[in-house]
Amino acid sequence: MSSARTAVPAHCCAHQPSAAGIQAASTPGPGPGPVHRPDVPSLDRRWTKRGHLMRVKEVTPGRGRRAVTLWVVGCLALAGVAATTGFGGTAPAPTFRQAGHWVYNQTLGAVFHIDGASKNVDATVPISGAGRGDQVLQGSTQGYVVDPHQRRVTVFGKSTLTVTSQLSVGKTEQPVGLEVPGGPYLVYQLAGMIVRLGEPPVTVAAHGPLAHPITTTDGTVWAQRTDNGALCKLPRGGHSLSCPATAPRGHAGALTAIDDHPAFVDTVTDTVTPVTAHGLGRPTALGVDLPADAEVAGSDAGGRLPIVSPAGQHGSMLVLVDTSVLGTSKAGAGPIKVALGTGRFGAPATSGGAVAVVDRTAGKVMTFDNRGMQRAVRLVPAGSGDIRLSRGEDGRVYADAADGAHTLVVDGDGSLTPVTVGGKDVPGTATPPGSLPLPPLGGTGTEPPTASQPPATVPAATPGAPRSVEARPGDGRATVTWRPAADNGSAVTSYQVSWRALSGGARSGSLTVQAGDRRVDVTGLSNGVTYVVTVTAHNRVGAGAGADSAPFTPNADAPTGVRAIARADGTVSVSWQAPGTSGLPVAHYSIVASGSDGTRRTLASTGSTATVVSALTLGIRWRFMVAATGPDGQPGPSATSAAVMAFRSPAAPGDLSALRGAAMVDLTWTAPAPTGASLTGYVVTATGQPAQTVTGTTARFAGLTKGTVYTFAVHAVGRDPNTGAPLDGPTATITASPATEPVVPIISVRWVAQGRAAVRVMVDDGGRGPVTCHIIVDLIVSLSHSCAGIQDLVITGLQDDTDYAFQASGTNVIGDGPVSKLVSLRSHHSNQGHIDAARGTPISDGSCPRPSCAAVNVALTGFEHNTTYTITCRSSSSPGGFASYQQRTDDLGYLDGETCRYSRTGDEVWATAVSGFAQSNHVRW
Repeated sequence: MSSARTAVPAHCCAHQPSAAGIQAASTPGPGPGPVHRPDVPSLDRRWTKRGHLMRVKEVTPGRGRRAVTLWVVGCLALAGVAATTGFGGTAPAPTFRQAGHWVYNQTLGAVFHIDGASKNVDATVPISGAGRGDQVLQGSTQGYVVDPHQRRVTVFGKSTLTVTSQLSVGKTEQPVGLEVPGGPYLVYQLAGMIVRLGEPPVTVAAHGPLAHPITTTDGTVWAQRTDNGALCKLPRGGHSLSCPATAPRGHAGALTAIDDHPAFVDTVTDTVTPVTAHGLGRPTALGVDLPADAEVAGSDAGGRLPIVSPAGQHGSMLVLVDTSVLGTSKAGAGPIKVALGTGRFGAPATSGGAVAVVDRTAGKVMTFDNRGMQRAVRLVPAGSGDIRLSRGEDGRVYADAADGAHTLVVDGDGSLTPVTVGGKDVPGTATPPGSLPLPPLGGTGTEPPTASQPPATVPAATPGAPRSVEARPGDGRATVTWRPAADNGSAVTSYQVSWRALSGGARSGSLTVQAGDRRVDVTGLSNGVTYVVTVTAHNRVGAGAGADSAPFTPNADAPTGVRAIARADGTVSVSWQAPGTSGLPVAHYSIVASGSDGTRRTLASTGSTATVVSALTLGIRWRFMVAATGPDGQPGPSATSAAVMAFRSPAAPGDLSALRGAAMVDLTWTAPAPTGASLTGYVVTATGQPAQTVTGTTARFAGLTKGTVYTFAVHAVGRDPNTGAPLDGPTATITASPATEPVVPIISVRWVAQGRAAVRVMVDDGGRGPVTCHIIVDLIVSLSHSCAGIQDLVITGLQDDTDYAFQASGTNVIGDGPVSKLVSLRSHHSNQGHIDAARGTPISDGSCPRPSCAAVNVALTGFEHNTTYTITCRSSSSPGGFASYQQRTDDLGYLDGETCRYSRTGDEVWATAVSGFAQSNHVRW
């Protein structure tokens, strides 16, 4: 049976040549003996194959011998058994995570590789033209030096340790570099673009600016659009973004990865919410009030999410939030707060169960475990420049000084190891791994002495913290569950479960379970006492960091199944089941409502297992805690509902108005006040017309019939913020008809002095002003003038003692209106005024009793305009006059008034003006 040979991937073992590379290097050149380069030490061609070890003797002229051991064949085992079977097939290629970290040292003009496990610098590549602080990223076979100022990326081979090419990518802004399977990536936040480095590079447009990105270990890049709040992802190997969720409008926050799954931290509602393929999931309260500029870590540290709250009155603070209950209805443990001081702090980074924080003011790096205990502090030498934190694919955090001369390596236990970049023993490019001249894999040779220096191994560390620790209380007991801890290089041998009382003076205790256990029952607890359980993993190195459960209280008398249902009228229906029969009898239940804004209300007690809660603040989330109270009046343990948002159906739109047009009506309104419901739009209807659904506050109905009155109705529609069920609000209505041409009838025509007549019209604008009135005299338009309401329009140039026919019409944006009925008038002689007298308003007072007393209405027409006349009221009993007064005519030579009064029944009453020459008609009283 023949044996198939499989080439080793270049990224299988750090800095080792592939099988093909070994064969090529061993091929002799022309002439007798091997080819030698003057800058490469000669190699003794004796070699041996001992199990999975190939060893080569390097001979440097004048310096004696040194052994270089190549651990090559061991990598071949990773290719799988199928690679060596007679079938000749190959196993699927596994996903390899890149080990260690590359950093650019500007002073030395080279990039250096730091082995994260040994903390040694084990490779270097000269790079020319790079700048201070340029970031170095690595992929599976290549490294990339990113110069954002020149939009240039220098590419070098990780196996050849030589520069291979230069790329022009991105924008002239500092990108965020990400090392992740399928990458690395450059994220240009302002430009809204993501570049996957390679040859050629792949650019993915985000179509909007981006917030700081995060990654998950499957190679997915997540980023939030800052213009519209969309939460978008770029999967490994993808060429476009998809955005499965959107942050609430106007809410500040940041993306993070909780247990390697994306989540959104909302600093407005102080919640963290899972991001799912179908949108945002169930939010979990953080338990701390965060400012909008809080710095959120890109991942959690063993079930605690680190957040740096910027400097306040007492300095900055590191907050560790319990995320073990994310996406559930359970309450997590309270946040842990650690004072950092008054420095300038960036976003924290995590390595296993450890947290790293940079104090840029002091130039130091601090580490903490996920319980807030400080593990290490290291200063970066003065003058090294700003410090940049980055997380490698190996899970470690690397803190690089800007000059590239100093790096701190953070391991999962919080240890800090300083590495001086550019030491004397750093390997150079003279002997890259791919240039070692070895025989072919199937050859034989002379066996040299045994290797004196075994390959470096990653030191094991204590385990990480167990995840998702949960304690479910019962009667004097609790069931504790957890998810496994990371072993950090040494298998977990056991878990210790310990408990302590937070109140009541009850005893504490602990027990140890096997490494494969994920559940244990803790008994002997005291009912009514609050406990916290801590689970700690152990391996041969020692005990790791513990993880706490949320506080819990064992008791058989706690109500169960507390359920809160928000209703569209603003109330919340709360129901629960009575406690188990093993406890004391229940006298009544007490309910406490807790709002997400910090409001806490104690509600009236009830004897039933259901109640309706009203008068809640709308638009915030409420939890309801129900406690049973016994006959002794002492409250028992409580149970809490999941959070629900109180809301009402959307209110009616306001200020509904209709603008009439030609065969159409435009409606406008104002949005209703917020009610906690999600407002999605409006439904607009009109009599006999199809309904419209709009998202704005305007609607138009066209094709309407002129002269028909329509009823228009608008109501808001939305969704229940808890269930997504559709909601309909109350309706606002208005009646209107399409606009028409104006109608302008003539009320009266009267003669005024000096060849003028006043035409009084009443204007109906048809619903669309302004209107231009046309006065037609003897079928000829004699005047066109703007008009509105009741208005006098004066026609001039008329002849004395002549009969005229007057008509009127109007024009608006709709068109020309009809011509009015004809009104005739005979003009008077110039300057000849006319007086009319009539019985006016009845009057009753002491000197002039009703019913016979009334005012004398006197009207002057055709007199000189803007002239004061003396008017005398006369009667058959007082022909010389019983009253006189003065009054001024208007611009048309007209006046009327009721100054005189008269009461004698049967008399004739009249008025005169202009010294008696102008006399009115006589009125019988």
